[in-house]
Amino acid sequence: MGRGKKPRSSLRATAFAADEQPFNPTVTFAEGEVTIWLPELLLGGNGASFEDAKVDLIDELRTYATQFKQTPALRNASNRKQHAALLEQLEAADAEGQLEELLFAAPGQVSAPVR
Repeated sequence: MGRGKKPRSSLRATAFAADEQPFNPTVTFAEGEVTIWLPELLLGGNGASFEDAKVDLIDELRTYATQFKQTPALRNASNRKQHAALLEQLEAADAEGQLEELLFAAPGQVSAPVR
């Protein structure tokens, strides 16, 4: 870390400390299946229960974050460029053990990681 720069995790934590919720998952309950759609990243998770769908969505998010970093064509796609900042927020929350809170908190309920 260079002199005069904030630690990277502090910069990331600030990004989701505001009162607004950056993600608005949509949950659909159908016979025997739950789907959680995250329109901001065009990703979804499915499962037999809400918990199963959350686990699937989080797995999909982690896979997408890895692919996004490793694939220039994906990072540079006009409909995906805005995903970089959202994925950074997700990775910061995941590193702090607060990924579910970031994704599923009510507006105004997202808090910065405790240091």
